[in-house]
Amino acid sequence: MFPAPAIQYKGAATRRAGQQSPAVGIGAPAGLAGEDQADVHAHANHLAGGHWLRDQTGAPLVIGARIGDVKRVFAPRFAMDDLANDGRQFDMLLEEGATLSPGNLTIRVLQTAACVTYLVGDAAFVGDTLLMPDYGTPPCDFPGGDAAMLHASIQKILALPPETRIFVGRDYLPAGRSDCACETSVAAQKAGNIHVHDGVSADDFIAMRHAPCPRCDAGAAAAGPAQAAGEYRCR
Repeated sequence: MFPAPAIQYKGAATRRAGQQSPAVGIGAPAGLAGEDQADVHAHANHLAGGHWLRDQTGAPLVIGARIGDVKRVFAPRFAMDDLANDGRQFDMLLEEGATLSPGNLTIRVLQTAACVTYLVGDAAFVGDTLLMPDYGTPPCDFPGGDAAMLHASIQKILALPPETRIFVGRDYLPAGRSDCACETSVAAQKAGNIHVHDGVSADDFIAMRHAPCPRCDAGAAAAGPAQAAGEYRCR
């Protein structure tokens, strides 16, 4: 089982920087083979890397069944109107409750908003559905974002046993912390997540996520000049 790797790309313009091997994740030395690549969500860089690794190793690429919904929202924004949105670019589309069986493992699937959560023993790999407790949760102001769906998805994760280990897909390092982290737990999230700790209602969460986000506004302002030929920015 491989996590789908990232490939080098121009972050502001979401354009690949040539045909390099994946810059993040797993490379492909001679003899590397795997049963599956399980991707948690549709970021262009690791989708590109996943297809590259499939070409190199033959490892099938799997993702959540909602990938079609994501494509329908984003393809027009990246001038990719000819992109098939039925998921045919992947070898398997995973529905809620599906299982994978690489080696002697059993991996269960939770559909969590636009991500997939993979449950492996006492561990949950949640992608971007949930972040470290001191950072909270991801924004949902992207096109098609739905705060109510995000809250419902997070509650699926928080309904797991309290000792369940949670591995997040990224860490943005909030003020006051300088070391990146990737592991927390259901108990820690319920006790201390700044957005969804015990006692925060769905209405409170939705109102918080619908409020203006200075961090996102600042990022949009710093996005740089207008797009050049062949470069497409989210708008």
